[in-house]
Amino acid sequence: MNLIIAYILCVIGSLFSVLSDKSNNGGKILIYNGIANVFCGFHYFLLGGISGGITSFAAIVRNITFHKYKGKIPLQMILGYFVFLILVSYTSVTSFLTFIPVSLVIIYTIGLCCNDKNILKACILLTSFLEIIYDIKYKAYVAIGVCIINIILVTISIMKIDRCDNKLENN
Repeated sequence: MNLIIAYILCVIGSLFSVLSDKSNNGGKILIYNGIANVFCGFHYFLLGGISGGITSFAAIVRNITFHKYKGKIPLQMILGYFVFLILVSYTSVTSFLTFIPVSLVIIYTIGLCCNDKNILKACILLTSFLEIIYDIKYKAYVAIGVCIINIILVTISIMKIDRCDNKLENN
């Protein structure tokens, strides 16, 4: 029963994750990503991926902070957030793979800090590939499918951004 509930939560969270990754509005990205993290956090807890659950909820704190500071977060807060993530995830280490969720949140946070859509999209791509490895470990098959869809959508989005940039340069 937990498996079915976990997969349902993953599907709901994944829908919000796709909305987040497709959005061009910074505020909407953070809101959709936060909602996705709530559902995905519970999903990982139900599958036994404690570090995935913890970092999903830590990402919500990050999104609230980014929203409050409108993306211009003081460096010491970001570094403190990274230290907090590493310490919290360290308590749930069972293998090297349990550090992947921390890496995902740190990479995504760096992408947010850059205030560049191309960098953020590249970070989303990288985190999607890493998340597949973590999802295989915890048999999060729905999440793997969503990561693949996300990789395709973000790749298309990057290609569109590149085409628009090339058109602007040629004019």
